[in-house]
This record gives sequence, structure tokens and C-alpha cells, in this order.
Amino acid sequence: MNENDEIEIDLVDMCKYFVSKWITIVLSILICAGVGFGYSVIKNKKIYSTTAKLYVTIPQTSDKVLIRDNANELVQDYIELMKTNIISEKVANKLKMSSDEVKESIQPEQIEGTRIIKLKITLNDPKKIKKLSNAVITTTLSTITNKLKKDKPLILEQNKKLTVENSVNIKKNTVLSAAGGFLLVSVSLTILFIVQCYKKSLNKDHDSCIE
Repeated sequence: MNENDEIEIDLVDMCKYFVSKWITIVLSILICAGVGFGYSVIKNKKIYSTTAKLYVTIPQTSDKVLIRDNANELVQDYIELMKTNIISEKVANKLKMSSDEVKESIQPEQIEGTRIIKLKITLNDPKKIKKLSNAVITTTLSTITNKLKKDKPLILEQNKKLTVENSVNIKKNTVLSAAGGFLLVSVSLTILFIVQCYKKSLNKDHDSCIE
């Protein structure tokens, strides 16, 4: 066989070859999906969350008194305040937790178009999360009123029911692992098929590449 000779690949033969290997394909997909599922289950942790809503108020006064506070700016200020060490360290001391753990658990955001702050607290311990939520809120309100000398935001609601989430997307990882298994076995079978065709070409047998 010369170097310039090309290997002719019959797509019909290739399809037949893949069909003949359907058990291998299915097993590879199932094995990879199982590995992905098992790994995800082992690495997965239950994450608990609770939410509260705070309404940022502006003091009422007569038109003759200049009010420099802007509601939207205060919302952003308070959101950033909740992320600082001033809040996390005080809460950590109250609950005997690390400051970093507290800071990571606090997730405040502004509800678009409003002066309402949605405060989400996440933790992997369902027994501590309610205490943590209460501590974050009371510490924040105390800091706003006592340290910043601002009006206290109103607590519109504080969700007592916990939401449970998975730290790992088990379904997504299982599907991706199955897809990876299919891709891996497809590439492997394609290479094997080409190798068989090459061997057939060396033997000058062009009838079929399928053994």
C-alpha cells in the first residue's frame, strides 16, 4: 500500500458496525452515568436557606428641612453594610461561629424597582440557621440606628420555613457523565472501525470493514 493511498470508509458499514456494538454503547453510558451519579451523591451536601425582607425608610419631615438621604442609595449602603466585618464579627461572637462562615452565609440583594432588601441566609446546619438569620437582622438594625443614626428599616417578613437545596446538581452531573460516556465510546469505536478498514485495505479486501 502506497503512502498516497486513501482508506475508503463506507458510512453504511460504519452505521452497521455501531449498531452491532449497541450493548457496548449502552453499558458505557450507564457506567459513566452511574459514576457521575455516585460521585455527586458523595460530594453533595444539603444547604438550608431562609429569607427576610427589609423595607428601607426615609424620615418624614416638613419641606423646610433638607433631607439628604436617598432611598436607593441607602438600600445599596445597607446591602454593603451586611457584607462587612462589622456585622459578621458581631454575629460570629454571638453564635460562636467563625466570621468567614457568617459572611459567606449572608446574601442580601435589592428587589428591583423597590427600596426593599431581600436577605437570604444559607447554612448547612438547619439548627443554627434561624438563630443566624435573627442575629444578622438584629445586628444590622442595631448598627443602622445606633452607629449610623438612621431610621430603622422595617421587617416586612421573615420566612420561618427553610428551603433545602443541594450543593451539587446531581441530575446535571449524571446527564453530563452519560453524555461523556457516549462521546468516549463513540470516539473509541470510530477509531477501531478505521483501524479495521486500514487492515482490510492492506489485505486488499474492500468488501466490508466489519469483522
